[in-house]
Amino acid sequence: MKKYLPTTLAVFILMSVKLYAQQGPLFSQYMFNKMIYNPAAAGSDTGYISATGLFQDEWLNFHDNEGSSSPISATSSMDGAVPLKSQKFYIGAGLSYSHYSIGFLRQNEFMVSASCHYLPGFGGDLSFGINAGTVNEGITPTWSVDGVPIPPAKTNYGFEAGLGLYYSTNNYYIGISALNIPGTNLEWEPNGGYPSYYTPYPTYTLSAGYNFFINHNKNFELQPSFFIEDNNSYMSFAISSIFLYRQRFWAGLDFKENYATSSSVMAGVVFVKGKLGDARFGATYAYATSVPATFGGILELTLSARMKI
Repeated sequence: MKKYLPTTLAVFILMSVKLYAQQGPLFSQYMFNKMIYNPAAAGSDTGYISATGLFQDEWLNFHDNEGSSSPISATSSMDGAVPLKSQKFYIGAGLSYSHYSIGFLRQNEFMVSASCHYLPGFGGDLSFGINAGTVNEGITPTWSVDGVPIPPAKTNYGFEAGLGLYYSTNNYYIGISALNIPGTNLEWEPNGGYPSYYTPYPTYTLSAGYNFFINHNKNFELQPSFFIEDNNSYMSFAISSIFLYRQRFWAGLDFKENYATSSSVMAGVVFVKGKLGDARFGATYAYATSVPATFGGILELTLSARMKI
C-alpha cells in the first residue's frame, strides 16, 4: 500500500474535483445523442426508432498499478415518436443508461424521458420534455488496510429529474435544459456515520446547430454546432464543425473546455443505408492542450442505428 500511496492520493484528488464539480462527461460527438442532455429531444427524429451508444476513454496513456481507472464514460439510449390523431401534436419517449468512472469510483444513471411535440404553423418542431430516474455511486477499491476496504464499498440510490425545451427544423436546432434538479445527496452508507459525499448539482445546458448546403449542393453539407453546460457555476463548452458528403461520410473538428482544454478530429460513415433504416459509426481522437496532457489523448466512439416505424 505504501509503495503506491502517491498514486492513490493523486487519483483521489482528481476524483474530488471530478465528483463535486461535474456529473458526467462532455462528449465531442454530443450532436449525435441530444436526448442524454435534453429530454425534449426524445422522439424528435420522427418516423424512426433510434438507438445510440457513446464511449469515451480519457487519458489513454494512464496506467495505475493499484488498478484505478482513468476517466471512462459510456452512454446508451433508445427513443422514438408515438403518433397521435392530432395533426399538430405527437409524443416522444426514450430510455437511457449512463456510466461514468474515475479512480475507484463509478456512477450509474438510469433515466426515462418523455416529450410533447407541437408542429406550429410557421414550421419546425417545438417540444417540451421531462426525464426522471435514479443515480447510484459506488466504489470498488483494490486495496485494503488490515483486510478492510477503505472507504466502505456501499452506497445508496438517489433520485434525479430534469426538463428541457427543444426546437428543430430541417436547417437548424436549438435546445435548453435543466438537469439534476432535485440535487440529491448521496452517502457512503445510509445512516452509517459517513457524511454525504456526492451531490448531483443542477446542470443547465444550451445547444444549437445549423446545416449549410455548400453552393446549394445537397451532396456537400457543413454542420457547425456548439454545446454549453453550467454545472455548479462552472462553465464547460464545446464548439464543433462537421463536413458531410452525400449524407454518408463525415469529418470534422472540435474544441472543448471541460476542466481541461482539448482539440479533436472526428470522422464517421453511414455503413448501412436502406429502406428500413440506417446505421452509422463515428470516432474522435482528442488531445488535451492543458493539464493533464501528459496522460495522453482521448478516444471517443459512437454507434447508432435507426429503424423506420
